[in-house]
Amino acid sequence: MMDKKLPDHSTDWARIAGERAPLLLVVTDPCYRILWMNQEAQRVFGPLEKTVGRYCYEVMEGRKSVCPHCVVAKGHQSGQVAR
Repeated sequence: MMDKKLPDHSTDWARIAGERAPLLLVVTDPCYRILWMNQEAQRVFGPLEKTVGRYCYEVMEGRKSVCPHCVVAKGHQSGQVAR
């Protein structure tokens, strides 16, 4: 009997659910560059074509460096999920 691994579509479901969520979802890389935003975030900050690759603190706060209140930075420092 051949074991077949089923494709992992969990990220697809997360993306689809996040796309329609009535809250702002922004995914960044470890250097704070925007990789993806859901529709609500795009409505507030602009379309992906104008935001992907730019720094989140620049797009979201008009800053030139990481925000002092940034939960992503806190998570990087602690190695834990920050809220």
